[in-house]
Amino acid sequence: MASATRTLDSSLALTPGRWPIDPNHSAITFSSRFLGLSKVRGRFRVFDVSLDVGPSGTEFEVEASIDLASIDTSVPRRDAHLRTADFFHVDQHPRMTFRSTRIEPVGGSYTMSGNLTLK
Repeated sequence: MASATRTLDSSLALTPGRWPIDPNHSAITFSSRFLGLSKVRGRFRVFDVSLDVGPSGTEFEVEASIDLASIDTSVPRRDAHLRTADFFHVDQHPRMTFRSTRIEPVGGSYTMSGNLTLK
């Protein structure tokens, strides 16, 4: 298990309820150092994310489920290797999940912390 932090825009006026994130207008991206010389950037193409807004409109919880086989670094050979047991082992662990544990206002945005689980 790992933690992840993300900054959100606090200018959004949200009403209570469950809000699914539109995958056509959203992205789950990453970057990683490669041999200490450059960054590899990529994204996951298949995911589900929802935002639950509490009754007062000020409590939030985020849940995400990511299909690890949908990894895309724009290098098909590298993507195939990342799907193997050397990295994500998608045959055994097809999904990664994120659940927020804390969302706090910071200036004009929010900082979100949570648990990232691969299993």
